[in-house]
Amino acid sequence: MIGVTMLVLLMAGMGLGGFFLLDYLIQGETVAVPRVVGMTKAKAIETLTEAELQVAVPIDEVIDEETPPDIVIEQWPYPNSSVKIGRRIQITVSQGPRLAMIPDAVGGNENDVGYDLRSAHLNINQRAAVFNSLHPEGEVLAQDPEPGARLVPEKAVSLLVSLGPKPPDYVMPNYVGMDIDDVLDPGSPKPFQLSKESVSYTQTNDPSQWGRVLEQRPNPGARVASGERVLLTVASSGQKVVEQQIVHIRFQTPPPTTLHPDERLALLIWDSRTTDPKSPTIVPVDIKNWETSIDMWAPVFGNARVVLSAIASSTEAVTYRELDEQKFEFNQ
Repeated sequence: MIGVTMLVLLMAGMGLGGFFLLDYLIQGETVAVPRVVGMTKAKAIETLTEAELQVAVPIDEVIDEETPPDIVIEQWPYPNSSVKIGRRIQITVSQGPRLAMIPDAVGGNENDVGYDLRSAHLNINQRAAVFNSLHPEGEVLAQDPEPGARLVPEKAVSLLVSLGPKPPDYVMPNYVGMDIDDVLDPGSPKPFQLSKESVSYTQTNDPSQWGRVLEQRPNPGARVASGERVLLTVASSGQKVVEQQIVHIRFQTPPPTTLHPDERLALLIWDSRTTDPKSPTIVPVDIKNWETSIDMWAPVFGNARVVLSAIASSTEAVTYRELDEQKFEFNQ
């Protein structure tokens, strides 16, 4: 009886040992998965091989705007997971940012080129302009980078644009002391901008100076380009007047989507000349494709409110939407 009991116990022990042996053979020895994210593909393969693991093939490669090419960005199983020796580990490798297809801008008009660049999800990085007698104003002379598919830092292209033939220079006449009506005489055309809008008035008690030019910009004898604006200061009568001021107006250029198809940009000016609040002075604004700000000088009388607006004209009236404003106050 004792012999039978010992035999049963021995067989039971052998069965339990066999179970653990079978479990070992099925499960095998395990290792911890090393972290390979951030490594190059070659280094990741080497690291996994040293850990007695394999790399699953084919290796996934994807475009990643933030990661340089050939860098591992994902792995499965995750780092520190316990897996069987020889397990295949899946890794995903970056191909780097998407290559931009840079259009050929040379020879085109910069306004059209700007549209082409935006369509390719590119921006104008820097714009330089030079006078060139062989190419019309606005024609693109050179670009950097050159056209073709390539990786572009900050996704931007620099352009060199023609200003057209250089306008001739003129010597600025001396208008100081002249009667303003003679200066503005339409019968004597001038190569620069000179009109009533160029004139500001200041009060003086000397009747002999009334209506005469006291100051001018640019100064007499200066070299001025064709079309350059001239500003004059003229003495007024002894009666109290509101002195005209030349103010510096600056606004950020609104995005093109701000304007409706029937609208255009304009400055609306309310100052002491405004007799009807619904009828401000309207100054059109011409924005080039590359300009990111509106920067100009304008005459105002007394305290003024200047509003950058989107205006729409119809046969009945002019309507406008206010986009931004500047206020100018002076001691009267």
